Amino acid sequence: MRYLILRNAWIMEMAYHVKSVDKNHLVEAGLEGFYGRSTPLRMKLNPCSEIGTGFIANNLIPAIDFSKQSIHILINCNYHVNFKGTRNSSSKSRSLAQRSHSRHEIHPPKVGHWLDAHIRDAEYVLQNPIIVANFGKSRKDPSSNTYKRDQLFDIGYHKLYTSAKGGAAASGSMFWQLLSEGMDSFRDGYELY
Repeated sequence: MRYLILRNAWIMEMAYHVKSVDKNHLVEAGLEGFYGRSTPLRMKLNPCSEIGTGFIANNLIPAIDFSKQSIHILINCNYHVNFKGTRNSSSKSRSLAQRSHSRHEIHPPKVGHWLDAHIRDAEYVLQNPIIVANFGKSRKDPSSNTYKRDQLFDIGYHKLYTSAKGGAAASGSMFWQLLSEGMDSFRDGYELY
């Protein structure tokens, strides 16, 4: 809980600083959208994480204008953790990373439930719009293919379209990268052409 307090204090300080420089600047927390320990019952909705930063707590700060949820990290369960143990090297952290990584393939209905929960929380708890950002499935994932990526896009865009059409909180999304010819050096697996 200490990390949540420190993180929220930092988010609050930075959000209010940005607003002091430019009162019209839209501010979001910049985190991945996992539910965290501040909402333990919601953590089970995370597609493959037993850890989280606190989606609701991080976005309840008054200077936060909209919520953002990144799902490419979640679909592939890639927490930017080195599974060889050079980062998060305690045995507890390695065990958590290995256990989470073993649940690598996320089924589309779970993604749909996760999106629904975030859309509802953005609308009724945070009372802010939500943008689904960094949307995709990595081509570098050995289990990935175009069909699975498109299945994820179908679920995500159906949820977003339904929300936006009904005037609900989810009203936008974005790809991580949309590349054109000659931009191969920017490829990271999440790109679209």
